[in-house]
Amino acid sequence: MAALRAGTPAIPGLLQNLMQGVNPLQMMLNPQIPTSSANINAAQAANQMLQQAGLTISASGQIMQSKKWRRDERRQRELEQRLALALTTSHLTSEALANPLWKELLEAAQPKFTLNDDPQYFEQLISTLHLRLLQSIRALLSSAVCVSVLVDCVRLPPASGSEEPLLRLCVSAAFPAFVNQKYEVQVILLAFRPLVQADNTSEAVAMTIDQVLTDYDLPQDKVTRIVCSGLKQLLDDDDGCVVDKQASHFWHQRIMTCFTHFLESNSTIDELRKSVYQMIFAFVTRPDTLQALNKAAGRIVELPLSEPFPVLAEAVINIKHAIDVVALDGATPHLTEEQWSQLRGVCNASALFRQYGNGLAEGECPTVDGVVPAIKQITHALDKDSLDLGALAGQLKDVVTERLASITDVTHEEFDGTYIQATALNPQLAVLLSEQQLSYARSAIEQELHSRQPPAPSSLSVDALLASVLSSSPDSLPLYSDLLQQAQRLQQVHSKLIPTDMLE
Repeated sequence: MAALRAGTPAIPGLLQNLMQGVNPLQMMLNPQIPTSSANINAAQAANQMLQQAGLTISASGQIMQSKKWRRDERRQRELEQRLALALTTSHLTSEALANPLWKELLEAAQPKFTLNDDPQYFEQLISTLHLRLLQSIRALLSSAVCVSVLVDCVRLPPASGSEEPLLRLCVSAAFPAFVNQKYEVQVILLAFRPLVQADNTSEAVAMTIDQVLTDYDLPQDKVTRIVCSGLKQLLDDDDGCVVDKQASHFWHQRIMTCFTHFLESNSTIDELRKSVYQMIFAFVTRPDTLQALNKAAGRIVELPLSEPFPVLAEAVINIKHAIDVVALDGATPHLTEEQWSQLRGVCNASALFRQYGNGLAEGECPTVDGVVPAIKQITHALDKDSLDLGALAGQLKDVVTERLASITDVTHEEFDGTYIQATALNPQLAVLLSEQQLSYARSAIEQELHSRQPPAPSSLSVDALLASVLSSSPDSLPLYSDLLQQAQRLQQVHSKLIPTDMLE
């Protein structure tokens, strides 16, 4: 303190010896001084020790208190860590920081920040952050009761001089975690890496997945399923099965495929599509008519002719009033009222399939227990014809029922009971299952418990489990509200049909 009052800050002994040996300021100002690696390293060490002590060198060569952050200050270290992460995620080496313009930019943006001159410092910092991240992910995975592995095959453009595309596997882990007073599905990216060398592609994919699981100490018995996407196209195989517990991804693709198949195969929709395109081309090929359409719409009309038919249908529905105004002269082809109704129905059906096909509810991650309720909600909406499809509603329902029978029909020859079992174990969604589906779920869960536990308590545990599930009141079912009301009505009717002596 006395030294500070006198205007001469105290200098650590080692720092003072370094400063006497090499003065960094003199080194920068005097080009005649040899800049050997030893001198540069000594200057860097001196600067680092000055910053650590909260000191700096003035223009006159005097040591004084620095206005910059010390090396060990939290804000200095946070900015260094963010800079290190920015470098590694941008695939830049720390050598890029040797450019003095980076130093000027960073210290101009935050005058209290000091950019470390040693490139190895950021390499070590990146390694430390990577190690901490791996440890955190391993801890999360070890605490999870069960984990679903998500594998996506990504094709990248071929490298220069090669015609073969680059293949990468994107491997993620999904598991339930208690967040914000409730369980939520957390998804963590584990790896994005090329296939390992193997005799064939199937073995390469399997070995790559196994390698990732080994890197994170994730045992196979904790993995409930491995959901793969893109492997069938990669392997040119109808099955595409390369690992145990493999399951195909369901969301969006299979539900949306039903709607796409209906649009492509239905003759009424085909006639509607032709009429819509005929009307549109009558507008776009006549500049005066197109100008009148823009005037009636109050804006420049954009018709997405290259987009799928539902997108085009929605754009046409939005300008129906303008089309009606322009078509009053009778010279322009126009849709009938029945065709307009069908077009509105296509738009409504497209919105319904997008909502339930994506499996998303308020931005949450899709889960396997919502697949069967989503299918039921779609078929229920088609039964009520709330989409204004008319006779097309029944035809679309037949397509959905036929193409998704392996999910909902327990008597189907290729039935997959995973989805019904998952729904039965969800307290809010189990009431949406039929008696046949619940009976199957109970039997399947009982068999699974028999294989894991002694046979005596397993039956009782299944009864208690399903009783707890079915007695839980569904307090938040925004996606399936009308379907839930229908299920409750059916339960009331069923209870009235049961004789009193049977209840006793």
